[in-house]
Amino acid sequence: MPDPIIKKHYKEKQRSIELGNLHVSREFNDIRDVVSWYIGLLESSTKSTIVNLCSGKTVSLLEIIELMNDIAGYAINVKINPSFVRENEIKTLFGSVQKLCDLLHIREHIAIKNTLEMMFKH
Repeated sequence: MPDPIIKKHYKEKQRSIELGNLHVSREFNDIRDVVSWYIGLLESSTKSTIVNLCSGKTVSLLEIIELMNDIAGYAINVKINPSFVRENEIKTLFGSVQKLCDLLHIREHIAIKNTLEMMFKH
């Protein structure tokens, strides 16, 4: 789930936000997907197998901001705070979804925009 601080800024209609590196990409999974994966694994005949609960898809912080601008109906001013930028930051981080897909025959995941819209409304 994307940072709740970002959601808070948009919900409060704040005009600016301080963030770190906007060009890092991470995997964000909707809790509805995660719950369905757990249920699927519990109901499967597979036992004692290590499985990554992931989608294998990444989104950058910049993409999150762009989507939130669209959802909230205004463009927030992003200020880069150097103290929020991590030295040696991993640019892209995600899990391998292959085994999960093989076990549960997953074809689709809830889109990040759908997740952000749900978060913004609640």
